[in-house]
Parts: sequence; C-alpha cells; structure tokens
Amino acid sequence: MAVENGKTVKFHYVGKLEDGAVITDSRNSSPTEGKVGSGTFIEGIEEGLLGMEKGEKKEITISPEKGFGSRRQENVIKVNKPLVEGQDVQKGKVVKVKAKDGKAYEGRVVEVGTDMITLDFNHPLAGRTLKFEVEVVDIY
Repeated sequence: MAVENGKTVKFHYVGKLEDGAVITDSRNSSPTEGKVGSGTFIEGIEEGLLGMEKGEKKEITISPEKGFGSRRQENVIKVNKPLVEGQDVQKGKVVKVKAKDGKAYEGRVVEVGTDMITLDFNHPLAGRTLKFEVEVVDIY
C-alpha cells in the first residue's frame, strides 16, 4: 500500500539545512504520525511522502514556498521597549509581545536600541530550502 491523501502515515525523518546542518531528527523517538492531506505536515513533506511504500526511504528537497514560506520584510518591526519589559532582551533571543487584539506573538530580537527593539516575526526557517530524509514506518 502506498501513501496517498487520506491515509495515515508514520515516518521517521532527519531535517537538514542546505549546508547539511541537522535541524531536527526523529530517529531517537517515536515516529511522527498524521493523516496525509490534512495539513498536519508542511506541504513539501506531504507531497514528498505521496506514493512512498512502507519501509521506503528517500530524500525530499523542500523549497521555502512548500516549507515555512518566504522571509517577509513586513514581519520585521520595531516596538517600544516597554512592550517586552521583564524579558531577556538580547540579540537572537525570542520574546513575546501582545498585540492590540490580545494575542501573544513570539519574535526574535534583531536589534536593541535605546527606546526601540527590532523584532523578526518570520518563522526561523522562512526563506530556507530544506532537505528531509524520510523513512515510512507504517501506512494505514
């Protein structure tokens, strides 16, 4: 039986950046499981799994558009320092900011100024081409 939309699949994966740096690895834990076509996985993973058989292994290259999207400059904004008061505000750290609608959002600190902080709300993997080695464990 092959992986197809609507089927549940269990698989292991190793996710890497283009330079080969490993960013995630499921091999030392339970396999990932979900229904293909339900949006459980990023689009590139779902497309890459289609047609695979139990026990099959392959490498999937995922473009930013099929992964975590392109980097968007409008997602890099300046906020007033009081909005992140009490948090560790250092370049590279992730802080939470409450929007006017009451929802909390996480952004990575890009720059710390005297009164303002520049935060990047893009996904950390946005704009990156990814390579995933996948192995189908079960299909049902």
